Amino acid sequence: MDSLESIGRMAASLVAVLGLLWLITRGMRRSRAAAANSEEVAVLSRQAVGHKAGVAVVKVGTKALIVGVTEQQVTLLSQVPLDVVTAKPTEERTTVAIPGVSVPAPAATPAVENVAPGAGALSGSALSPATWTKAVDVLRERTTRR
Repeated sequence: MDSLESIGRMAASLVAVLGLLWLITRGMRRSRAAAANSEEVAVLSRQAVGHKAGVAVVKVGTKALIVGVTEQQVTLLSQVPLDVVTAKPTEERTTVAIPGVSVPAPAATPAVENVAPGAGALSGSALSPATWTKAVDVLRERTTRR
């Protein structure tokens, strides 16, 4: 009778422990979902600037933080009002001055007359057949025995 009683206690303890684990995981899932739906902190935009580095715009309350992100750290680059980042684009392009960041003026696009003959939209890109032909010629030149 003692062995039957100990097996019953062990089974009841096992059920209690498994039930407790189930309740804990259920509560953790709900808290994670609530945190994900939080409107206080949200990533508005990301842009990769390297293999393991990028820039992100993070909404925190009524501010937008522009941060640099690498594998090792997150660095605050600038802080701007949220309405500047979330404003609807207008026909006229607006610029935002970020303290400590200088952006060069955009280069003027060449006129159609200045484009070399035979140069199309793919000229100079990796998709251009002329680029691949030049690359093969360079490889042939370097691998030729003299």
